[in-house]
Amino acid sequence: MGQRSDTANGTIAILRRNITTNGSVRGTSCLIDFWRNGVNERDGALKSFDFRASPMKVRSPVPVLGGEEDTACPIQDQRDIVSFLPPALAAYLAFANCGHGMYFDHPEETESAIRQFLAE
Repeated sequence: MGQRSDTANGTIAILRRNITTNGSVRGTSCLIDFWRNGVNERDGALKSFDFRASPMKVRSPVPVLGGEEDTACPIQDQRDIVSFLPPALAAYLAFANCGHGMYFDHPEETESAIRQFLAE
């Protein structure tokens, strides 16, 4: 067997970090690990992603909806996003018992929040 590529080694490392004791892969954790860290030194979307200068260009109200149990964009990151927006334009709503997809975990509440925001 030949030498593995950086990508193959990185993928194996991520999978090993996300294997549970019963042998299953933690789906969400594994995906987040890939997204944040990539599979080699060059990858990882969040290693260089920085939008902090852009939100100050916002001129319209912005709803920021987040789940308190979101591992992809944790609650503190959600609050940071709101803090970079002009205060008069940012509307923040955190959903309890909710992960990254509040529209899956709490569809009625999410729809209600969006409708209320649009009505204002």
